[in-house]
Amino acid sequence: MTRLGIPVPNTGLLGLAHGGPLDRQCPNIQDHKTKHIKRATFLHLVRAQLAKDHGRNADCKPLYIQGSRGALFKIRLSSHGYTFVAKGMEELNLAYLRHEHRVYDQIRPLQGMCVPVWLGAVDLVLPYYYDCGVYVRMLFPSWAGQPVFDYMDWDKKAHLLGKLTGVLQALHKFQVLHVDAEPRNMLYNGEPTANRFTRVLS
Repeated sequence: MTRLGIPVPNTGLLGLAHGGPLDRQCPNIQDHKTKHIKRATFLHLVRAQLAKDHGRNADCKPLYIQGSRGALFKIRLSSHGYTFVAKGMEELNLAYLRHEHRVYDQIRPLQGMCVPVWLGAVDLVLPYYYDCGVYVRMLFPSWAGQPVFDYMDWDKKAHLLGKLTGVLQALHKFQVLHVDAEPRNMLYNGEPTANRFTRVLS
């Protein structure tokens, strides 16, 4: 039976994405073996798992969160316990995905701080059908929290808005302009995080 668990925190996914030690505070560390696998191995294993892991007990579940260009899923790599968010994309949106991939490469030094950690993407062996969508590619950013306004303390509004401005300024230093910096694209998980880079200018 599936046990999707708690998403791996950014510190753990940074080690997986770019090399580094295991995060001893990760709730799933007992399943990660003795060290992180290589990112290429991770992507190979996820793709192979998604090709056969279907049905009610699969380690892939929809989060019932959809945007204009994708839907979110929660996946657990069964062999190593990595639990993470995946964004499913349909064929007609793949050009946006490639653009988003380039932007994440451009802002790599910011990953895990004010933008999600980017683990890569895979073409699915078999399409994933969900809510009238036919998803052919999955991309893997880290979990960045909930919409920022869900956590806004109105007594500290100015402080939080200052931090959000700092996130956008950090992106500008890497020649990235987030042209859709609406509250729905600014998330909070202890610190504010920019999200959704399909429409940014770089």
